Amino acid sequence: MKKYYFLFTLIFFVSFAIFFNERFSPTPFLTSVSTAWRTDAANPRLNDIYDIKFKLSRTPSGTLNTYMPKYKTLDIDGAIYYFLLFGMNVSEPDVSAAIEETEQYFSCSDENGSVYVSKYGNLINYVTKAAKGEDELITSEEALKIAEDFIDKRFLFLSYEEAETNFDGETYEVCFINRIGNIKNYSFTTSVTLNANGGVKSLTYYNIHYQRLGSVKTISMETAATRLPLDLPDGELIELAKCSLAYIYEDSVVQPAYLFEGVTSTGDAFKCFINAASYG
Repeated sequence: MKKYYFLFTLIFFVSFAIFFNERFSPTPFLTSVSTAWRTDAANPRLNDIYDIKFKLSRTPSGTLNTYMPKYKTLDIDGAIYYFLLFGMNVSEPDVSAAIEETEQYFSCSDENGSVYVSKYGNLINYVTKAAKGEDELITSEEALKIAEDFIDKRFLFLSYEEAETNFDGETYEVCFINRIGNIKNYSFTTSVTLNANGGVKSLTYYNIHYQRLGSVKTISMETAATRLPLDLPDGELIELAKCSLAYIYEDSVVQPAYLFEGVTSTGDAFKCFINAASYG
């Protein structure tokens, strides 16, 4: 099975800590490895790593909007509503699942798992204590269906334009992608992780709305390519197949980026976001 490497992962404890430090958890910067980018303006080391198989535009993508995520506060009653959706016994008089509260979130645990609800009402994390599943290994298509059903059965609203399913040999991660305008938005992606047999391991659920903040001029795709990471293992080569605009959450702002995608010399997937904003 192919392995997918991420510059930052959506592993629960990392994304959850980031979220509650800034109220929101940025989408991970997907990254990996590649062959040789040919341009005199590029850092010579780029030519030792990247092989770009498409034409790089020298024209900036114009002026694009930036956004701020909107949130609303959530009290204990709102948190209990979500705990009940996940089957937590928090109703009087037979309360068997204790609710804990911190400055940033409410949490509740039982014998099956734990639910964490942000006090800002935009993030729910669920982590199982022991993911089960079927006897047989599941496919990517089955992983997507299980993820959709898991969210639907908890009456959580799910709307997406595209689902991306990654498998590292042990764990599936299904990410649900929407768009802002006609540009894919990777800022806050609802995701489900499952084991190879289809047992749900965790859910990261976002209910985010966006408010226009302003606009920024963009750099060209060619300029973005010169900023591809060089701190890769010696001998790693990457063949880049395409590049597209995307939105990412960086420096507390939803802003445009270029998403470079390809494959490494060992057959692994490569994805890397380069900020597209021009601040010069």
